[in-house]
Amino acid sequence: MMLKKHKKLVVLVMVLIALIAVYIAVSTSKDPGLSGKLFSLGGQQIEHIEIKNQYGEYAFDLDGGAWIVSENEQQYRTNMEKMNLMLNSLNDFTITRVLDQEIGLYGLEPPAAAVKLKTGQGTEYSFVVGNTTVSSGSAYVKNVEGIVALTPSANVAQFDGSLAAYRDKNVFTVDSENLQQVAYYKDGELSVSLVSDGTNWYLNYPYEAPARSVVTNEILEMLKGWTIAGFPDREQVSASEMGLERAGEALILVDASGNQQTLEFGGTSGSATFVRTGGEDDIVMLYTADIDFSQLTTQSLLFISPLRANIDAINSIEMKIGGKDYIFEVNSGAKTASVNGRLIDYDDFVSVYYKYVLLLADGRDEAGAKEMGAVAQMKTTLMDGQQLSLSIVPRDEQTYFMILSDGTSVYYMDRERLDALLERVAAVTGDTSA
Repeated sequence: MMLKKHKKLVVLVMVLIALIAVYIAVSTSKDPGLSGKLFSLGGQQIEHIEIKNQYGEYAFDLDGGAWIVSENEQQYRTNMEKMNLMLNSLNDFTITRVLDQEIGLYGLEPPAAAVKLKTGQGTEYSFVVGNTTVSSGSAYVKNVEGIVALTPSANVAQFDGSLAAYRDKNVFTVDSENLQQVAYYKDGELSVSLVSDGTNWYLNYPYEAPARSVVTNEILEMLKGWTIAGFPDREQVSASEMGLERAGEALILVDASGNQQTLEFGGTSGSATFVRTGGEDDIVMLYTADIDFSQLTTQSLLFISPLRANIDAINSIEMKIGGKDYIFEVNSGAKTASVNGRLIDYDDFVSVYYKYVLLLADGRDEAGAKEMGAVAQMKTTLMDGQQLSLSIVPRDEQTYFMILSDGTSVYYMDRERLDALLERVAAVTGDTSA
């Protein structure tokens, strides 16, 4: 009885050994009929791919961890979604059936696509792709040994694309959702530069100052809205004709990880603008209507608001204008207000408050204020006793210098801002001489 059990065990072990031997033979076999694969990379990394199809001839190269597609010696960033699908199919190029012979119906002479790949170890593989089957579920392929087989159509779906299909569809190589610096160049000269501390944005060129958040957010949203309208035909139009040999405008973007990208803006064609997004040949067309740099000026971005305070935190506002004093006291909780001791409608105070906090800087003049005779003086007292102050002195016919509470006197504002406040004070107080 024990002998029979040992015999059964020996038989099972022998069968197992035979199955393992068969598996090893099949898995390591170079015969597609046995392995179920047109070729096997054996874990080698693909570093070069060539494709020839109805649209042209393309080469794909792994360069510093990134894939580059080339055509006619011009290089472009690749569409990584399409690239990953291509690599996945090549790394496991399965076949469902080996065919006995080749016939014209298979479309292999001439082929729909010819593919060649090379690994980092220097191993090369080549095959051609023919027609799909009637059901479209499979396609005919043939390797250099002349073996004809059927493979799932998904394995060859990435080999019939045009350059536009293989090129990167993303405008940005930086993280546009997490930008940390935006520099705007005009005619080759730096015009404005913005930096972020992760929460707020600041001007850091041509001078350092807080940046207006509303304007900055509009600029960032504009960038996020850019989409590629198309790609220029480099055989039909040169960089010079696209206005990119000397781009009139450029942006340098830096994201929170330190990645940097330069975008150069050239001429227009129809509804699109030519933009170089990276390398010399990486040129795309963006919709012209989406590109607006008019806000990238110090006048638009500068945000010096010396009297800004939440209305609920204000106890009083004092103004000395033209020899007259106006003292506005307010209780926002009770919705009451007065001027020089006389009760006024709370909404009237609110109308004055909005003009008051809009005494913002419109520019910077490093010369600073020379004349210290104030045209107007403003002071806000908050509920906690903190005070904000501003003195306004002449600069020229259109502007006033602003002397801030810390003594800074290099910023100036348009006279229209003070005029608008005076008009509102006059309307509320009835003092037409204000």
